[in-house]
Amino acid sequence: MSPRHPLAHDLLELLPAEGCPVCALVGRAVARHLVAYAAEGVNDLDVRARLRASRGYCTRHAHQFWEEVRYRLGVAMIYQDVVINLIRALEAADPTAASALERLMTSLGAPRARAAADAAALAPQAACPACDAAADAERRVTAALLRELREPAVAAAYRASDGLCLPHFRRALAEARHDEQITALVQTQLAAWRALHAGLSEYIRLQDYRFRDQPRGDEQRAPGRAIAAIAGAQGSRGGG
Repeated sequence: MSPRHPLAHDLLELLPAEGCPVCALVGRAVARHLVAYAAEGVNDLDVRARLRASRGYCTRHAHQFWEEVRYRLGVAMIYQDVVINLIRALEAADPTAASALERLMTSLGAPRARAAADAAALAPQAACPACDAAADAERRVTAALLRELREPAVAAAYRASDGLCLPHFRRALAEARHDEQITALVQTQLAAWRALHAGLSEYIRLQDYRFRDQPRGDEQRAPGRAIAAIAGAQGSRGGG
């Protein structure tokens, strides 16, 4: 039976590639979100209100927003909106103080209370929208993977893959409800981790001066692959 869920086709495309397919699809979802927000955030009042409330993006996604989105005017206009909102929040929290520097130079109780109120006014009032997009994509892709693991084509491709990164493996395992899903997840993950361990062992062995003249190969990529396998691909997870 051919896979029926739209994400199944994406999974079949990505399973032969290196790395966690959930990370890859979540990364795509976040990238689409950032491009859409750069375009829509200029004129969409709801988008701009949400970014004002979240104080822009979290550190990771703010830098990704700048590095990956080519519509720089949209980025500038969105963050102009965020900055003016921060100015208004700070003014509203303490309209009588001459400057933040003067408040910080004073150690008396009342100025400290005002400074604390100012800090609270500047805190995000909503989650980073890109983190929310990542979390939603994680939920949808994990559910699709588990559903499609009961399809022979997807199950076969999965067993031949690198498995999942540790965070996505733990999530998939916690949400699995059928023996064939659990078996495929565990057996594939063990095979992937054993292969990764062998690569790391060979990388470490070749650092010994006695073996410096031996040829290098794919094991040279093992440390970077280990980071992605344990932590997940960069920018692929929600949470700020």
